[in-house]
Formats: sequence, C-alpha cells, structure tokens
Amino acid sequence: MIGEQLGLTHTTVHHILTNDLEMRKICAKMVPKILSQDQKDNRRDRCLDFLEQIENDPSFLERVITGDEPWIFEYDPETKRQSQEWHTSTSPRQKKGRMSKSKIKKSSQKIDILELVELFRFVLIK
Repeated sequence: MIGEQLGLTHTTVHHILTNDLEMRKICAKMVPKILSQDQKDNRRDRCLDFLEQIENDPSFLERVITGDEPWIFEYDPETKRQSQEWHTSTSPRQKKGRMSKSKIKKSSQKIDILELVELFRFVLIK
C-alpha cells in the first residue's frame, strides 16, 4: 500500500521501514480482559458494599445465590496477525482483550462462600 502510493517496490519499503526507520511489525499483546478505570472503580465499590453487608449481617452470606453466567459472542474476533502494526523500537505494545472465537461460550462459576469473601478481599487489595 505504501509502495503503491510512493511508486516503490515492496522490498524497498520494507528496507526503509526496518533498517532506516528501525520499525518492526508487532502483534497486539493478548490479555484476558481489559477494563476501563470506571469498570475497575465500579467493581471495587461493589466489593466494598458486599464486605460491609457481611460485617453488618453475618447471616448475609446464607442468602447469597449463585448461578451460571452465559457469555455469548456473535462475531469472530480479530486474530493476532490481523492486529499487527508497525511500531518504533521505543513505542509501547498495543493491548487487546482476549476473545473466544466460538459463537456461544458458557461460564459456570461455583464458588464456596469463604472463597467468595477471599476473592472480594483480593480484588480490593489490587
């Protein structure tokens, strides 16, 4: 694409990018989940509320009901190769949330109540 616009061969463009400009093609780093600061703050607030309710009412956990949480994807996520971009040697690596390629994915979470409390405490420490 660059070569066509400038009237240069693919090899010449590649040589200029890699040798003269010291650029390289980088794939996005796949991470389990990328949360915005608002989402992180919201999770922290919910955890604090939950822990406060446990402290105020020790029988609160006896009334907690958990169940399956279905996750549904109706698209094919971009592959690592499709997300490649040219970067200089000092530029930071792009991050990309990891997605499932299947159309329907189910997650079943069954957690012991004590594990749940420890999980909330762990989230608050972060």
